[in-house]
Amino acid sequence: MAALITKKNLLTLLLLGLLAGSLPSYTKAQNCGCASDQCCSQWGYCGTGDDYCGTGCQQGPCNASPPPNDVSVADIVTQEFFNGIIDQADASCAGKNFYTRAAFLEALTAFDNFGRIGSVDDSKREIAAFFGNVAHETGPLITKKNLLTLLLLGLLAGSLPSYTKAQNCGCASDQCCSQWGYCGTGDDYCGTGCQQGPCNASPPPNDVSVADIVTQEFFNGIIDQADASCAGKNFYTRAAFLEALTAFDNFGRIGSVDDSKREIAAFFGNVAHETGPGNSIGFDGLNSPETVANDPIIAFKTGLWYWMRSVRPVVSQGFGATIRAINGALECDGGNPATVQKRVEYYTEYCNQLGVSPGDNLTC
Repeated sequence: MAALITKKNLLTLLLLGLLAGSLPSYTKAQNCGCASDQCCSQWGYCGTGDDYCGTGCQQGPCNASPPPNDVSVADIVTQEFFNGIIDQADASCAGKNFYTRAAFLEALTAFDNFGRIGSVDDSKREIAAFFGNVAHETGPLITKKNLLTLLLLGLLAGSLPSYTKAQNCGCASDQCCSQWGYCGTGDDYCGTGCQQGPCNASPPPNDVSVADIVTQEFFNGIIDQADASCAGKNFYTRAAFLEALTAFDNFGRIGSVDDSKREIAAFFGNVAHETGPGNSIGFDGLNSPETVANDPIIAFKTGLWYWMRSVRPVVSQGFGATIRAINGALECDGGNPATVQKRVEYYTEYCNQLGVSPGDNLTC
């Protein structure tokens, strides 16, 4: 289906934009073929530093990933453990017969490192954290939608290194308070969203008018790719885009005029084409989004896909960091303490079942 065809594309855009991050204007190539001292990023660009050599790095001097341990996730997620989650749903619930341990384990074959980093206890905590968050979103696997809900909620976390020192800050004078309320140094703490301390200076916006670039003609050229019968064709408007843009003053306004045009082109190019996690896990998420609700393996893969990209990097921070990664903007820092507590209850229950202490920093 063509670009911007259904209302689901804004969701697609959410998935894309929050995974891609911002690629600096000095990236050299797409789909790589980089110089020997540069990394090919997960998005197919050449460069150096964590944005290129970190998570998803395809080739070059990539950062070393911690080796997986010898834990068997199947031995931890036993049928008894899995049934203990499923059995909390009413017998009449369709999702109760939709999700199976076999489907979970099959989905897991696409994510070799899930539950296999650090000690055995670390593995158990990650597994408990995953199911604790999944169980909370709409109740314990009660509907077919809750792994998808886990995927969709809050994809704003990014990756916080394991050596963060404190929550909600109060940092030493030489440390930054990150956007997530942790103390540390480096771009993860002093970069985007830094709240206090020696934060990195943000580049000043240029004088570009995004409205002058995204003309009605340009916007119509995207919309007109959809069939006349498509509901989404009348849903999206340039006026709505420009109104939404008022909340993001710096969009398309960093660097030169050409940099602005490239960012705008990249934004709409991804919106028009991508399907969020679908391509990564083997289904057409734009044309067949219902696959997530109809195929239990794809449903589990979808949740695991998000978990591995956006939650796994913060697992070592404590369970509270996983809440912040999934839905921090709405629940953390006093936003909804009741829901935070409910997540913690699920997590600690599953930790108890797995025979591991829940660790520190349980809330956010």
